[in-house]
Amino acid sequence: MVGASANFDTMITPVVVDALRLRWFVPPEVGETVRWGLSWNVDSPRRWAVAEAAGALQLCAGTPRDGTNARQAWTDFDENASTTGVVRRLRLMSLESDMLPDPKFPHGPSWGWATRQFVPGSERFYELARAPRALRSYQLTDREWGPRREDFLLVDLETAS
Repeated sequence: MVGASANFDTMITPVVVDALRLRWFVPPEVGETVRWGLSWNVDSPRRWAVAEAAGALQLCAGTPRDGTNARQAWTDFDENASTTGVVRRLRLMSLESDMLPDPKFPHGPSWGWATRQFVPGSERFYELARAPRALRSYQLTDREWGPRREDFLLVDLETAS
């Protein structure tokens, strides 16, 4: 059953963890119960539309690692709005991005705005037994604002429905 567990009182909530959040917060483990602050970025709904992560929430607050300023995340995030769930699956998602025309701005034959956007069809997914210690981001060419490949952690979080 895709998108739900066998127990009809629960559902699978997809969560994207970026490199900064993975540095700030303790990495999740499969089977672990976590309490996270999650959000959906309404300003950028197309961000994940190129990948299987479409509709995923983003991690904003979690269990802080020692020696980071991550405790500030719970100050900025309403702790009463946290989500508790069990980590059921971990995957690494690697996406290519490049400076592409921004669809929010008009484009003439010789002008227009470009923003860093994910390249459709460039997604790669890897099943993980445990979360990586860090996520990579690297240039694919020597062009200054050229294409990059960036890694994200995808977490299937089983939550109460």
